Amino acid sequence: MRTISQRIAAEGTEIVWRREAGGSFALRLTIDGAPYWVVLPACCRRASSTAPFAAATLTSALLALVGALAIPAPSEPPLERVVAAAGELARGAAPQPLPEDGPTETASLARSFNQLVAASRGPIANVC
Repeated sequence: MRTISQRIAAEGTEIVWRREAGGSFALRLTIDGAPYWVVLPACCRRASSTAPFAAATLTSALLALVGALAIPAPSEPPLERVVAAAGELARGAAPQPLPEDGPTETASLARSFNQLVAASRGPIANVC
C-alpha cells in the first residue's frame, strides 16, 4: 500500500485509503478535480483470531503435564539406596549388595560400592 501510494502521489494525484467491510480497501483518487473510488476486494485481510492457537497451546501443555504425572517415580531412588548402604557400612554392618542396574552412572556407582563392601569383608591386616 505504501509503494502504491508513493507511485500515485508522485504523479500528482491525491489518494485516500479506507478500510471497507469484509477486509477490502477503498482507494479514492482525485484526478483533474473529480473523485474516483476504486475498491480492492479483500486484498489485505486482518489477522485472524489467536484463540485456536491459544487453545491448542493450552491443550498441549495440559497433556504434557498429565503425561509427566502419569510416569511413576521409582519407589526408592538408587542414590538413596547407596546412602543407606554407606550408613550401614559406617556403623560396621555389612550391607546387602546393591542392584547394579539403571543409568550407566548409577550402575557404575553401585558396582564400585559393592566392590568396596566385598573388599572390606576380606582379611584385616594387623597394624602395630
